[in-house]
Amino acid sequence: MTATLFFKQLGVLSGVVALGICIVHYLFQFHLGVSLSWASFSFFILFSILVFLLSKRSILSLNPQLFTQVFLGFTIIKLVLSLILVLIFKEESSAHTKLYVLPFMGIYFIYTTYEVYFLTKIAKA
Repeated sequence: MTATLFFKQLGVLSGVVALGICIVHYLFQFHLGVSLSWASFSFFILFSILVFLLSKRSILSLNPQLFTQVFLGFTIIKLVLSLILVLIFKEESSAHTKLYVLPFMGIYFIYTTYEVYFLTKIAKA
């Protein structure tokens, strides 16, 4: 997968996700977790770019296990940072319900699916 193709796909995906965030929070009047949704949106875009760049470098390495190590390492890092993001929001928020996590989980699922897609394309190259 080329960098141009990656950034085009990421841009389209991010546009669709941003539209979805706007629809969920503003059109459907679901005001729980608006700041968490936008923070996670930004986090997952930056994280996807970082994973792409380091995965492209690791595939060129002489160490055949490096790509797998990068993939597993970033998966663990993403899980931990996502948990920290949700916990920070929980502490800062006065929400009495846990429904604020639903948009976050949707965003997490979408970007994780895209990450698996582009990492598969990089691994096949």
